[in-house]
Amino acid sequence: MQSILGLLKYGRSRDFQDKLEFLLRCLLESGDGELHLGHLKAVVVYISAVSPSIPLEVLEMNFEKMFPMQYEPGSIADQYIKKGRQEGLQEGRQEGRQEGLKEGEIHLIQALQEILGLPLSDAATLEDRSLEQLQSITGKLRQQFRDRK
Repeated sequence: MQSILGLLKYGRSRDFQDKLEFLLRCLLESGDGELHLGHLKAVVVYISAVSPSIPLEVLEMNFEKMFPMQYEPGSIADQYIKKGRQEGLQEGRQEGRQEGLKEGEIHLIQALQEILGLPLSDAATLEDRSLEQLQSITGKLRQQFRDRK
């Protein structure tokens, strides 16, 4: 009740931003301690309507500080989070491997060009090509090197 009255009282005042954390703390401590998502949404809608001078980032920061998201181990949300992290790590590793292979192929192309006395290709130009294209160039340069002997 105190938090609702505080929102009504200070919602349009200049020092509302200073009172916001206190009002959110009252909201958190009110009742049985269990807040429903609907209540929080209503508070956000009200605050953004009556006090547009408070940037959304400040609201989000205060809400994250007061109502940190915690997932129970083994919950469906926790399982999805873990699965998402694992998939992200796997994708990142695969991307890193591909970039490493491309970089190695570019260095090999430039080394072969230097050995053959050819003008060096610009690394930035080669980076735009696919790994398969780079491997094809490397194959041709290797063949030129073999034919040179």
